[in-house]
Amino acid sequence: MCPVYSFFVNVFYWIFNFGDLAEAKKRKEEFKALELEKLISRFKWINDDPVDWYPWIITIINKDLEDDCDGAAILAKWWYKEHNIDSKLVFIYSDDGELGHAICVKNDNSQFVSNKEVINLVTSNWRQEIFDKFDNKYSVMIEKK
Repeated sequence: MCPVYSFFVNVFYWIFNFGDLAEAKKRKEEFKALELEKLISRFKWINDDPVDWYPWIITIINKDLEDDCDGAAILAKWWYKEHNIDSKLVFIYSDDGELGHAICVKNDNSQFVSNKEVINLVTSNWRQEIFDKFDNKYSVMIEKK
């Protein structure tokens, strides 16, 4: 349901912000030229209320890099793609499903992005290393290419 809902939220956003589109496209090119660490350091986490949705990259940029964790993961995935680096969105959850978080992981499992951080992974057990990074409050992982 989230992708369908997200489409409508993005369209609705742009109905009221269409005049910003040219400037947002210009900023998109500027953000593409930044190093990943610099770009992600500018990200501002906010809570999606009342329902979670996935923003388009142009929406994130026009919102001045402000969104929740899935926005940060989408921003990182876009940056990796623009630099010819394969990556995937990864969703991690607690056993009871009460806690969830979205991150972006390079396909070679050497690095991931979480909100304002770019974290290098150093072991071959990258899944456990990610869980450890979050003090093992998550234990379920779903990868989306």
